Amino acid sequence: MSDNWGDCATQTYKVRDDLNKLYTQHGYELIETPILEESELFIRKSGAELTTKLFSFVDPYGNKICLRPEITPSIIRHYIQNDQSKDLPLKIQYHGPIFRHDQSIRQSTQFGLEVIGGSKIKFESELIYLSFEGLNKLGIQNTFIRLGNVGLIKEILSNFNLSNTLKLFTINNISEFINSKISVNTLAKKAKELGLLDDSNSKEVNQVKDTDIFLSKFSEENSQNYLGRRSSQEILDRLQLKSKRGNEKNNFVSALNFLLEFFSLNTQDINQLQNIQKLIDSSNISTNAIDDTKRLIEHVINKGVPEKYIKIDLSLARGISYYTGIVFDIYQTVGAKPLVIGGGGRYDSLVKAFGGKDVPAIGFAYNLDSININ
Repeated sequence: MSDNWGDCATQTYKVRDDLNKLYTQHGYELIETPILEESELFIRKSGAELTTKLFSFVDPYGNKICLRPEITPSIIRHYIQNDQSKDLPLKIQYHGPIFRHDQSIRQSTQFGLEVIGGSKIKFESELIYLSFEGLNKLGIQNTFIRLGNVGLIKEILSNFNLSNTLKLFTINNISEFINSKISVNTLAKKAKELGLLDDSNSKEVNQVKDTDIFLSKFSEENSQNYLGRRSSQEILDRLQLKSKRGNEKNNFVSALNFLLEFFSLNTQDINQLQNIQKLIDSSNISTNAIDDTKRLIEHVINKGVPEKYIKIDLSLARGISYYTGIVFDIYQTVGAKPLVIGGGGRYDSLVKAFGGKDVPAIGFAYNLDSININ
Protein backbone atom coordinates (compact mmCIF):
# COMPACT_ATOMS: atom_id res chain seq x y z
CA MET A 1 0.00 0.00 0.00
CA SER A 2 2.81 2.40 0.90
CA ASP A 3 6.57 2.24 1.23
CA ASN A 4 6.41 4.00 4.61
CA TRP A 5 5.70 1.47 7.37
CA GLY A 6 3.82 3.95 9.54
CA ASP A 7 1.62 5.10 6.66
CA CYS A 8 1.10 1.49 5.61
CA ALA A 9 -0.10 0.48 9.08
CA THR A 10 -2.48 3.43 9.31
CA GLN A 11 -3.88 2.67 5.88
CA THR A 12 -4.28 -1.03 6.69
CA TYR A 13 -6.24 -0.20 9.85
CA LYS A 14 -8.52 2.14 7.91
CA VAL A 15 -9.14 -0.45 5.19
CA ARG A 16 -9.88 -3.05 7.84
CA ASP A 17 -12.34 -0.76 9.64
CA ASP A 18 -14.13 0.25 6.42
CA LEU A 19 -14.55 -3.39 5.38
CA ASN A 20 -15.66 -4.39 8.87
CA LYS A 21 -18.44 -1.78 8.86
CA LEU A 22 -19.63 -2.82 5.38
CA TYR A 23 -19.73 -6.54 6.10
CA THR A 24 -21.29 -6.09 9.54
CA GLN A 25 -24.19 -4.38 7.77
CA HIS A 26 -24.58 -7.56 5.69
CA GLY A 27 -24.76 -9.74 8.80
CA TYR A 28 -21.17 -11.04 9.00
CA GLU A 29 -19.95 -11.52 12.57
CA LEU A 30 -16.30 -10.72 13.30
CA ILE A 31 -14.28 -13.47 15.00
CA GLU A 32 -10.58 -13.96 15.75
CA THR A 33 -8.57 -17.17 15.63
CA PRO A 34 -5.06 -17.91 16.97
CA ILE A 35 -1.96 -17.11 14.92
CA LEU A 36 -0.37 -20.33 16.21
CA GLU A 37 -2.14 -23.54 15.20
CA GLU A 38 -1.41 -27.24 15.10
CA SER A 39 0.42 -28.03 11.86
CA GLU A 40 -1.89 -30.97 11.18
CA LEU A 41 -4.81 -28.58 10.71
CA PHE A 42 -3.24 -27.35 7.46
CA ILE A 43 -1.31 -30.44 6.35
CA ARG A 44 -4.45 -32.62 6.20
CA LYS A 45 -6.45 -30.70 3.64
CA SER A 46 -4.59 -27.72 2.21
CA GLY A 47 -2.48 -29.62 -0.35
CA ALA A 48 1.20 -29.76 -1.21
CA GLU A 49 1.49 -26.23 -2.59
CA LEU A 50 0.62 -24.68 0.76
CA THR A 51 2.16 -27.23 3.12
CA THR A 52 5.58 -26.78 1.49
CA LYS A 53 5.37 -23.11 2.54
CA LEU A 54 4.36 -23.91 6.11
CA PHE A 55 6.53 -22.35 8.81
CA SER A 56 6.35 -25.07 11.46
CA PHE A 57 8.26 -26.18 14.54
CA VAL A 58 7.96 -28.49 17.57
CA ASP A 59 7.03 -26.83 20.86
CA PRO A 60 8.66 -27.77 24.22
CA TYR A 61 5.91 -30.38 24.78
CA GLY A 62 6.52 -32.18 21.50
CA ASN A 63 3.53 -30.73 19.63
CA LYS A 64 3.91 -29.80 15.96
CA ILE A 65 2.94 -26.12 15.74
CA CYS A 66 2.90 -23.62 12.87
CA LEU A 67 2.29 -19.99 12.09
CA ARG A 68 -1.01 -20.08 10.21
CA PRO A 69 -0.51 -19.91 6.41
CA GLU A 70 -4.20 -19.08 5.86
CA ILE A 71 -7.26 -18.61 8.06
CA THR A 72 -10.08 -20.73 6.57
CA PRO A 73 -9.11 -24.00 8.36
CA SER A 74 -8.90 -22.04 11.63
CA ILE A 75 -12.42 -20.71 11.03
CA ILE A 76 -13.69 -24.26 10.45
CA ARG A 77 -11.96 -25.51 13.61
CA HIS A 78 -13.50 -22.63 15.57
CA TYR A 79 -16.96 -23.46 14.19
CA ILE A 80 -16.67 -27.15 15.08
CA GLN A 81 -15.47 -26.43 18.61
CA ASN A 82 -17.80 -23.54 19.44
CA ASP A 83 -20.67 -22.94 17.03
CA GLN A 84 -22.16 -26.22 15.75
CA SER A 85 -25.26 -25.67 17.86
CA LYS A 86 -25.97 -22.33 16.18
CA ASP A 87 -28.52 -21.96 13.39
CA LEU A 88 -27.15 -22.02 9.86
CA PRO A 89 -26.10 -20.27 7.76
CA LEU A 90 -23.33 -18.81 9.88
CA LYS A 91 -21.81 -15.68 8.33
CA ILE A 92 -18.29 -14.83 9.52
CA GLN A 93 -15.74 -12.11 8.84
CA TYR A 94 -12.12 -12.15 9.99
CA HIS A 95 -8.82 -10.37 9.53
CA GLY A 96 -5.25 -10.87 10.63
CA PRO A 97 -1.72 -11.86 9.62
CA ILE A 98 -0.78 -15.06 7.81
CA PHE A 99 2.70 -16.50 7.26
CA ARG A 100 4.13 -18.45 4.35
CA HIS A 101 7.72 -19.62 4.10
CA ASP A 102 9.66 -19.16 0.87
CA GLN A 103 13.33 -18.31 1.36
CA SER A 104 12.31 -16.42 4.49
CA ILE A 105 9.17 -15.86 6.56
CA ARG A 106 6.69 -13.82 4.53
CA GLN A 107 3.91 -12.12 6.49
CA SER A 108 0.80 -10.63 4.90
CA THR A 109 -2.61 -9.50 6.13
CA GLN A 110 -5.88 -11.13 5.11
CA PHE A 111 -9.44 -9.90 5.41
CA GLY A 112 -12.06 -12.49 4.56
CA LEU A 113 -15.63 -13.71 4.71
CA GLU A 114 -16.90 -17.26 5.21
CA VAL A 115 -20.43 -18.69 5.05
CA ILE A 116 -20.96 -22.06 6.72
CA GLY A 117 -24.23 -23.64 5.60
CA GLY A 118 -26.87 -22.06 3.39
CA SER A 119 -27.99 -22.60 -0.17
CA LYS A 120 -25.33 -22.82 -2.82
CA ILE A 121 -26.06 -20.20 -5.46
CA LYS A 122 -27.44 -17.63 -3.01
CA PHE A 123 -24.19 -17.33 -1.10
CA GLU A 124 -21.90 -17.85 -4.08
CA SER A 125 -23.51 -14.82 -5.71
CA GLU A 126 -23.52 -12.89 -2.41
CA LEU A 127 -19.81 -13.39 -1.82
CA ILE A 128 -18.85 -12.47 -5.38
CA TYR A 129 -21.04 -9.37 -5.04
CA LEU A 130 -19.42 -8.50 -1.69
CA SER A 131 -15.93 -8.96 -3.13
CA PHE A 132 -16.86 -6.30 -5.68
CA GLU A 133 -18.70 -4.07 -3.19
CA GLY A 134 -15.79 -4.16 -0.73
CA LEU A 135 -13.41 -2.81 -3.36
CA ASN A 136 -15.96 -0.13 -4.26
CA LYS A 137 -16.13 0.85 -0.60
CA LEU A 138 -12.37 1.34 -0.63
CA GLY A 139 -12.53 3.38 -3.83
CA ILE A 140 -10.63 0.72 -5.80
CA GLN A 141 -11.22 0.82 -9.55
CA ASN A 142 -10.11 -1.39 -12.46
CA THR A 143 -10.94 -4.68 -10.76
CA PHE A 144 -12.26 -8.00 -12.02
CA ILE A 145 -12.50 -11.66 -11.03
CA ARG A 146 -11.51 -14.81 -12.88
CA LEU A 147 -14.23 -17.37 -12.20
CA GLY A 148 -13.62 -21.10 -12.49
CA ASN A 149 -15.19 -24.31 -11.28
CA VAL A 150 -12.99 -27.05 -9.80
CA GLY A 151 -16.14 -29.14 -9.36
CA LEU A 152 -16.63 -29.21 -13.14
CA ILE A 153 -13.07 -30.43 -13.72
CA LYS A 154 -13.50 -33.12 -11.06
CA GLU A 155 -16.78 -34.25 -12.66
CA ILE A 156 -15.12 -34.47 -16.07
CA LEU A 157 -12.28 -36.56 -14.65
CA SER A 158 -14.77 -38.80 -12.82
CA ASN A 159 -16.30 -39.70 -16.17
CA PHE A 160 -12.95 -41.24 -17.11
CA ASN A 161 -12.98 -43.45 -13.96
CA LEU A 162 -9.87 -41.90 -12.43
CA SER A 163 -9.02 -42.30 -8.77
CA ASN A 164 -9.44 -39.33 -6.43
CA THR A 165 -5.67 -39.09 -6.03
CA LEU A 166 -5.16 -39.00 -9.79
CA LYS A 167 -7.86 -36.34 -10.16
CA LEU A 168 -6.14 -34.15 -7.56
CA PHE A 169 -2.79 -34.71 -9.28
CA THR A 170 -4.30 -33.60 -12.60
CA ILE A 171 -5.87 -30.48 -11.11
CA ASN A 172 -2.60 -29.48 -9.44
CA ASN A 173 -0.82 -29.71 -12.82
CA ILE A 174 -3.49 -28.05 -14.97
CA SER A 175 -1.77 -24.66 -15.24
CA GLU A 176 1.47 -26.11 -16.62
CA PHE A 177 -0.45 -28.57 -18.78
CA ILE A 178 -2.71 -26.10 -20.58
CA ASN A 179 0.16 -23.63 -21.05
CA SER A 180 2.11 -26.35 -22.93
CA LYS A 181 4.82 -26.49 -20.27
CA ILE A 182 4.19 -30.21 -19.88
CA SER A 183 2.85 -32.71 -22.46
CA VAL A 184 0.26 -35.46 -22.10
CA ASN A 185 2.93 -38.17 -22.21
CA THR A 186 5.18 -36.35 -19.77
CA LEU A 187 2.34 -35.89 -17.29
CA ALA A 188 1.36 -39.57 -17.63
CA LYS A 189 4.97 -40.58 -17.04
CA LYS A 190 5.16 -38.35 -13.99
CA ALA A 191 1.95 -39.87 -12.59
CA LYS A 192 3.31 -43.39 -13.13
CA GLU A 193 6.62 -42.53 -11.43
CA LEU A 194 4.63 -41.31 -8.42
CA GLY A 195 2.75 -44.61 -8.31
CA LEU A 196 -0.57 -43.04 -9.32
CA LEU A 197 -1.02 -44.98 -12.57
CA ASP A 198 -1.48 -48.67 -13.28
CA ASP A 199 -0.99 -49.22 -17.02
CA SER A 200 -1.66 -52.96 -17.14
CA ASN A 201 -4.58 -55.08 -15.97
CA SER A 202 -3.67 -57.51 -13.24
CA LYS A 203 -4.11 -61.22 -14.00
CA GLU A 204 -5.73 -61.48 -10.58
CA VAL A 205 -8.40 -58.99 -11.66
CA ASN A 206 -9.17 -60.81 -14.88
CA GLN A 207 -9.55 -64.10 -13.04
CA VAL A 208 -12.20 -62.77 -10.63
CA LYS A 209 -15.41 -63.90 -12.32
CA ASP A 210 -17.33 -65.83 -9.67
CA THR A 211 -17.01 -63.95 -6.39
CA ASP A 212 -18.20 -66.87 -4.20
CA ILE A 213 -15.60 -69.22 -5.67
CA PHE A 214 -12.89 -66.54 -5.34
CA LEU A 215 -13.68 -65.83 -1.69
CA SER A 216 -13.79 -69.53 -0.81
CA LYS A 217 -10.52 -70.29 -2.58
CA PHE A 218 -8.83 -67.14 -1.27
CA SER A 219 -9.80 -67.85 2.34
CA GLU A 220 -8.62 -71.48 2.07
CA GLU A 221 -5.25 -70.55 0.58
CA ASN A 222 -4.62 -67.75 3.03
CA SER A 223 -6.05 -69.18 6.24
CA GLN A 224 -2.58 -69.49 7.71
CA ASN A 225 -1.14 -66.34 6.19
CA TYR A 226 -1.07 -62.81 7.55
CA LEU A 227 -3.28 -60.53 5.45
CA GLY A 228 -2.60 -57.31 7.29
CA ARG A 229 -5.71 -55.29 8.14
CA ARG A 230 -7.57 -56.16 4.95
CA SER A 231 -10.11 -58.97 4.85
CA SER A 232 -10.51 -61.21 1.80
CA GLN A 233 -13.72 -59.31 0.94
CA GLU A 234 -11.86 -55.96 1.06
CA ILE A 235 -9.16 -57.32 -1.23
CA LEU A 236 -11.82 -58.60 -3.64
CA ASP A 237 -13.55 -55.21 -3.64
CA ARG A 238 -10.26 -53.52 -4.52
CA LEU A 239 -9.55 -55.98 -7.33
CA GLN A 240 -13.03 -55.51 -8.76
CA LEU A 241 -12.60 -51.72 -8.62
CA LYS A 242 -9.38 -52.06 -10.62
CA SER A 243 -11.20 -54.29 -13.07
CA LYS A 244 -13.94 -51.68 -13.57
CA ARG A 245 -11.34 -48.99 -14.17
CA GLY A 246 -9.66 -51.09 -16.83
CA ASN A 247 -6.45 -49.67 -18.19
CA GLU A 248 -6.10 -46.54 -16.07
CA LYS A 249 -3.26 -45.14 -18.16
CA ASN A 250 -5.43 -45.14 -21.28
CA ASN A 251 -8.25 -43.50 -19.31
CA PHE A 252 -5.84 -40.87 -17.99
CA VAL A 253 -4.48 -40.05 -21.44
CA SER A 254 -8.03 -39.83 -22.81
CA ALA A 255 -8.98 -37.47 -19.98
CA LEU A 256 -5.98 -35.22 -20.65
CA ASN A 257 -6.73 -35.09 -24.39
CA PHE A 258 -10.32 -34.11 -23.61
CA LEU A 259 -9.13 -31.36 -21.26
CA LEU A 260 -6.89 -30.00 -24.01
CA GLU A 261 -9.90 -29.71 -26.29
CA PHE A 262 -12.03 -28.36 -23.45
CA PHE A 263 -9.61 -25.55 -22.57
CA SER A 264 -8.85 -24.72 -26.21
CA LEU A 265 -12.32 -23.14 -26.45
CA ASN A 266 -10.97 -20.27 -24.32
CA THR A 267 -14.34 -19.19 -22.97
CA GLN A 268 -14.27 -15.69 -21.46
CA ASP A 269 -17.89 -14.66 -20.94
CA ILE A 270 -21.30 -16.12 -20.21
CA ASN A 271 -22.41 -16.06 -23.86
CA GLN A 272 -19.64 -18.48 -24.85
CA LEU A 273 -20.47 -21.10 -22.22
CA GLN A 274 -22.78 -22.78 -24.73
CA ASN A 275 -19.69 -23.90 -26.70
CA ILE A 276 -18.43 -25.72 -23.61
CA GLN A 277 -21.88 -27.27 -23.11
CA LYS A 278 -21.93 -28.56 -26.71
CA LEU A 279 -18.55 -30.25 -26.24
CA ILE A 280 -19.67 -31.85 -22.99
CA ASP A 281 -22.94 -33.06 -24.54
CA SER A 282 -21.11 -34.56 -27.52
CA SER A 283 -18.85 -36.49 -25.14
CA ASN A 284 -21.75 -37.87 -23.06
CA ILE A 285 -20.30 -36.38 -19.88
CA SER A 286 -22.85 -35.94 -17.11
CA THR A 287 -22.65 -32.58 -15.31
CA ASN A 288 -24.87 -29.63 -14.40
CA ALA A 289 -21.90 -27.35 -13.71
CA ILE A 290 -22.21 -25.26 -16.88
CA ASP A 291 -25.86 -24.42 -16.23
CA ASP A 292 -25.02 -23.72 -12.59
CA THR A 293 -22.22 -21.36 -13.62
CA LYS A 294 -24.50 -19.49 -16.02
CA ARG A 295 -27.18 -19.10 -13.34
CA LEU A 296 -24.57 -17.89 -10.85
CA ILE A 297 -23.31 -15.17 -13.19
CA GLU A 298 -26.89 -14.07 -13.91
CA HIS A 299 -27.53 -13.78 -10.15
CA VAL A 300 -24.36 -11.72 -9.64
CA ILE A 301 -25.23 -9.35 -12.49
CA ASN A 302 -28.77 -8.96 -11.12
CA LYS A 303 -27.25 -7.82 -7.81
CA GLY A 304 -25.70 -4.88 -9.67
CA VAL A 305 -22.23 -6.20 -10.43
CA PRO A 306 -21.14 -5.12 -13.93
CA GLU A 307 -20.71 -7.97 -16.39
CA LYS A 308 -17.18 -6.78 -17.21
CA TYR A 309 -16.17 -7.60 -13.61
CA ILE A 310 -16.57 -11.33 -14.35
CA LYS A 311 -14.16 -13.17 -16.63
CA ILE A 312 -14.73 -16.90 -16.99
CA ASP A 313 -11.65 -19.10 -16.74
CA LEU A 314 -12.62 -22.75 -16.35
CA SER A 315 -8.94 -23.71 -16.22
CA LEU A 316 -8.62 -21.91 -12.89
CA ALA A 317 -7.63 -24.54 -10.35
CA ARG A 318 -6.27 -23.70 -6.93
CA GLY A 319 -3.33 -25.48 -5.37
CA ILE A 320 -5.23 -25.67 -2.08
CA SER A 321 -6.87 -29.06 -2.42
CA TYR A 322 -10.04 -28.61 -0.36
CA TYR A 323 -11.98 -26.61 -2.98
CA THR A 324 -14.92 -28.55 -4.40
CA GLY A 325 -16.87 -26.16 -6.64
CA ILE A 326 -16.56 -22.60 -7.88
CA VAL A 327 -13.25 -20.80 -7.36
CA PHE A 328 -12.32 -17.22 -8.15
CA ASP A 329 -9.31 -14.91 -8.09
CA ILE A 330 -9.74 -11.19 -7.50
CA TYR A 331 -7.62 -8.82 -9.60
CA GLN A 332 -6.71 -5.16 -9.59
CA THR A 333 -5.17 -3.68 -12.73
CA VAL A 334 -2.29 -1.37 -11.83
CA GLY A 335 -0.92 0.29 -14.94
CA ALA A 336 -1.11 -2.40 -17.60
CA LYS A 337 -0.55 -5.28 -15.22
CA PRO A 338 -3.35 -7.23 -13.45
CA LEU A 339 -2.33 -8.22 -9.91
CA VAL A 340 -4.02 -10.86 -7.75
CA ILE A 341 -5.32 -9.21 -4.58
CA GLY A 342 -7.49 -12.05 -3.23
CA GLY A 343 -9.58 -15.09 -4.01
CA GLY A 344 -11.84 -17.81 -2.71
CA GLY A 345 -14.23 -20.61 -3.53
CA ARG A 346 -16.50 -23.38 -2.32
CA TYR A 347 -15.24 -26.14 0.00
CA ASP A 348 -18.21 -28.33 0.87
CA SER A 349 -16.27 -31.27 2.34
CA LEU A 350 -13.96 -29.39 4.71
CA VAL A 351 -16.21 -29.19 7.79
CA LYS A 352 -16.89 -32.94 7.71
CA ALA A 353 -13.23 -33.71 7.01
CA PHE A 354 -12.28 -31.88 10.21
CA GLY A 355 -14.80 -33.90 12.24
CA GLY A 356 -17.83 -31.62 12.06
CA LYS A 357 -21.26 -31.94 10.51
CA ASP A 358 -21.67 -32.46 6.77
CA VAL A 359 -22.47 -28.85 5.83
CA PRO A 360 -21.49 -26.77 2.79
CA ALA A 361 -19.20 -23.76 3.07
CA ILE A 362 -17.76 -20.99 0.92
CA GLY A 363 -15.48 -18.03 1.46
CA PHE A 364 -13.03 -15.51 0.06
CA ALA A 365 -10.28 -13.23 1.34
CA TYR A 366 -8.42 -10.13 0.23
CA ASN A 367 -4.66 -9.84 0.69
CA LEU A 368 -4.68 -6.30 2.07
CA ASP A 369 -0.96 -5.80 1.45
CA SER A 370 -1.46 -6.39 -2.29
CA ILE A 371 -4.21 -3.78 -2.77
CA ASN A 372 -3.02 -0.57 -4.36
CA ILE A 373 -4.82 2.45 -2.90
CA ASN A 374 -4.01 5.79 -4.49
